[in-house]
Amino acid sequence: MSAAAGAPLPGTESVAELCPVVNPDMAARRLVLGGRPSWIVRAPLAERYMRLHPRLYALLGLLDGRRSVAEAVAMMPAAAADAPQDVELVQGVANLISQGVLRVPGRRLPPRPPPSGPLHALRGLTYKRFDLGDLGRLLGVFRPALGWLFTSWGFMIWLALAGTATALWFIRAPDVLESMRGLSEFGALDAVQAFVVFTLIKVLHEAGHAVAAQRMAAAEGERLNVFRSGISLMFMMPAPYVDVSGMWMVASPWRRALVGAAGIYVEGLIAAIAAILWAYAAPGWGREILFQTVLVVGVSSLLFNANPLVRLDGYYVMSDLLGIHNLQQRGRLAARDIALRVLGQGPAEAWQSWRPALWFVGSSLYRWTIYLGVIWIAYGLHFVLGAGAVLLILLLFVVIPTVQMSLALREKPCVATIVATLLLGIGAAACLIPIPDRIVVAGTLEREGARQIFAGVDGMVTEVAPAGPLAAGETLITLRNPDALRTLQHLELEARTLDLERRRATVENPGLLDGIEARDAANRRQQQELRAEIARWQVVTAQPAFWEPSKALGLRGAWVRRDDRDPLGVLVPLAAPAVIRLVLDQQTGASVLNAVTDGTELPIREWGGTVATFTARVASARPEARDELPSAALSQEAGGPIATRAGPRGQPVPVERIFELRAFAQSDVAALHGSRVQALVALPPSPLVTQLWRAGQRALHRRLAI
Repeated sequence: MSAAAGAPLPGTESVAELCPVVNPDMAARRLVLGGRPSWIVRAPLAERYMRLHPRLYALLGLLDGRRSVAEAVAMMPAAAADAPQDVELVQGVANLISQGVLRVPGRRLPPRPPPSGPLHALRGLTYKRFDLGDLGRLLGVFRPALGWLFTSWGFMIWLALAGTATALWFIRAPDVLESMRGLSEFGALDAVQAFVVFTLIKVLHEAGHAVAAQRMAAAEGERLNVFRSGISLMFMMPAPYVDVSGMWMVASPWRRALVGAAGIYVEGLIAAIAAILWAYAAPGWGREILFQTVLVVGVSSLLFNANPLVRLDGYYVMSDLLGIHNLQQRGRLAARDIALRVLGQGPAEAWQSWRPALWFVGSSLYRWTIYLGVIWIAYGLHFVLGAGAVLLILLLFVVIPTVQMSLALREKPCVATIVATLLLGIGAAACLIPIPDRIVVAGTLEREGARQIFAGVDGMVTEVAPAGPLAAGETLITLRNPDALRTLQHLELEARTLDLERRRATVENPGLLDGIEARDAANRRQQQELRAEIARWQVVTAQPAFWEPSKALGLRGAWVRRDDRDPLGVLVPLAAPAVIRLVLDQQTGASVLNAVTDGTELPIREWGGTVATFTARVASARPEARDELPSAALSQEAGGPIATRAGPRGQPVPVERIFELRAFAQSDVAALHGSRVQALVALPPSPLVTQLWRAGQRALHRRLAI
C-alpha cells in the first residue's frame, strides 16, 4: 500500500518549489507491517488508504506552508541505504498532493484524466464495481444477527454447529453421494437457483466483514461507521462487495486478519445450519436448496475466498498475518524481471525475488484452472455460453496482453525479436510436430446372464437384501399383502362353515350337498391360488449371484404391482464375464474403427474418472451401424454423448445411426451391471492443431446434434 501515482503533476523540480501543508482532514496511524514500522494515512480526496515510510511521514511534519519541499528535504537527516532517498521523497510528496493528503495554498490540482483507449475499456470487464450506497446504515439490522458470532461464546456455538454438521454428513455419506450424483443433471434452472442462493449468502458474507470491522476498530478506540457497498463484476459475474479498507487504521494484524476471515466465518455458520437441516429434511425442493447452500459455501469459500492464490479474503488474511503486502504487484514485477533476465535483458538481482515470482506463477496457474472450469460449466449449460466464455477469456487474457506486450516491446527490438521467434517456434511446433493422441469413448458394462427382477405379485416391500454376492437360496426381496392374508383367513372360515353345512345337509336335506360341494371346491381353489401367491412373496436366488438392488432399496415400505415395467434390481451370476459395449457416433466412429482391430486392448475407467481401473480386449472391431442404444444412460438427456429423440414407445432413439464396439474385460471387475464406463482409444500421433480442430468438430457435432 505504497503511495501510488495519481493525477498528472508537474515535474520533480516544480514540486520541490511548492510549499504544501498537511490537510487537516487527513487521518494517520502507525502500524508495524512485515516487522517494519509504517504510517497509514487516509487520503481525503480519493477516499483511500496509503502506506508511508516513516521517513516520508517525518517529512510531512516539516511541511507547514512556509517552507518549500526542497527546503524540508534538506532539513531531513541522511537516509539509510534501505530508506527512500531525497528524490523518492519529492516523488512521494507529489503523490500525496494528488491524493489530497497535502494541499498547496492558492493552487488547484488539474482534474484526473479519465482512462482512455479500448484496451483499458476491455480490461474493465474483468473487474468493475458499481457503488450502491453505505452499508453502515443497515448495520443496525445485521449487527444483532451476526455480532454475537464475534464473541467467545459465539465462537463456541459455531464450533459445536460445525462439528455436528460434519459428523452428520459422515454418518449420512451414502445420501451425500446420492445428492452429488444428482448434480449430473444440473440444468439452466438449477444454475439460476444456485445463483440466487449464492447472492443471498454473499450478502451475509459482506455484512459479516462490516460487522467484524466495526467491532475490531472499536476495540482500539477507532470508529468505523461508513462502509461503501455495491455490486462488483468479477469475470462478468455479479457479486456483492463491501469496502472495509478503513481497517488499515487498526494496528493489530490479528484483528485485521479476523475481519478478512469474517465472511468465511459467517458462511461456515450458514453451511453448518444448512447441513444439519438437510440431514433431517424430507426429499424435495427444500432439501435440494439446503444441499446447494452447503455446496455454494464450500466452493466459494474453499476454492476462492479462503485461497491465498486469489486476491480475496485468504490473500488479505495471509498478508496481515505474515506482513506481506502488495504481493500480487510484487510477484508480477518479479516474474517479469526473471523472464527478462533469462532473455539477457532483466536486472542482475532479479533472481533474489523468486519467492514472489513463484507465488505469481502459482496464482496464474490457479486462475487459468478456474477459467477452464468456467468454460466447462458454461458448455454444460449451453453451447453458446461456452463459446462466449472461450472468446471472452481469449480476448481479455491472451489477445489484450499480447497487444500490450507488443506495444511495450516496440522500444526493445532485441527482446521483441526473441519473443517473436519463440512464438513462431511454438506455432510451428503445434502445426508440424506429431504428438500422442487419444479419444475417450463412452459405453456401458454388462454381465452375461444377468436377469432383471420384477415384482411377481402385488404387495408392499418389507425387506430388501443389500447389494453384494448372495448364495443360492438366499432371499432378495420380501413382499407382504395384508389384503391377501385377510382374504385367506375369510376363505378358511368359509371352509369351516361349508363343512358344518355339509354335515347338516347329509342328515336333513341331501339334495343340498351338490351346491355345497361346488362352493367348497371354489373355496379350495381360491385358497390354493392365494397360498401360491404368498409363496412368491419371497424372491430367492437359484444360484450364486451378485445382487444389485437398483430400485428396490428406495421402495422399502412402498407398494409395488406385478405389472410394473421397471425392474426392482438385477441378479448377475458371479461367474459371468463383463462385456463393455462402446458407442461411436458418426464423428468419432471412423477414427476409432481405423485405430483398433480385433484383440486390441483398451484401458477402461469409470464414468468421469481419471485413472483406468481395468483393461478390455476388443471382440468385434467392424460392427454394422445400428439405430438403437445399448442403454438409455448414454443419451444426452442422461448426460451421455449421443443425441437422441423419442422413439415409438418413448425410448431414446439416436438421431443418427451409431456404431457399437464390444470388448471383454480381462480381469475381475467390481463395477455394477449397467454402469457407465469410458474407454481410452489411442489414435495415430498428430500435430496439436489437428487434434484441437478435431476436438472442436466433435464439440460442435454433439452440441448442435448435427
